[in-house]
Amino acid sequence: MVRVLGEKGFEVLQAENGEIGLSMALANHPDIILLDVLMPIKDGISMLKELRQDEWGKSAEVVLLTNVDDEDQKAEAAKYGVDTYLLKWNWKLEDFVGLIKGKIP
Repeated sequence: MVRVLGEKGFEVLQAENGEIGLSMALANHPDIILLDVLMPIKDGISMLKELRQDEWGKSAEVVLLTNVDDEDQKAEAAKYGVDTYLLKWNWKLEDFVGLIKGKIP
């Protein structure tokens, strides 16, 4: 995904875990943040909760792209203002790229 997004002209920052991802997001203020529910050290929902506590992070565009099809997780993500919750197996990469393009100002 990182390679394809880069080839499509996106500048992509990649973090190896949710804790680093949160720090990178708060430092760089990206146009959009892609999270997975399952991430090392800090899962996607925990990262989202902490992101929303930051003044900039309150309105950051967040897409959860995951294999976790769980209603409780979806409800928790919605509670913290996730903009889009996508299940990986429902999306082709090209369609996902189009969705991302449509979300970036």
